[in-house]
Amino acid sequence: MTPYDRPRVPGRCVINYGKRENGGILAKDDLANLEGTVTEARGGGNFVVKLENGHILTAKLGGAMRRFRIRVISGDRVTIGVSPYDPTHGLILYRHKN
Repeated sequence: MTPYDRPRVPGRCVINYGKRENGGILAKDDLANLEGTVTEARGGGNFVVKLENGHILTAKLGGAMRRFRIRVISGDRVTIGVSPYDPTHGLILYRHKN
């Protein structure tokens, strides 16, 4: 009997590949997308970002930003994915054209 043959139990996932199904774990798709401005660039791909609502948080470059070597400097407008578990940190997902 493979995991695909077993009957599903309501409220429980048989196989969860990072997607929310029946109240499963939160995935990267569940990040809240917020917009802000980079105020300070720190070492190692870390940045300080001021959001539109005035909150300040730290953010790292996301995977695609690192992969394609997209440069981010102070003053750039960015979209940040913030986890509901830790709203003080985020991932920079997109740099807007100025």
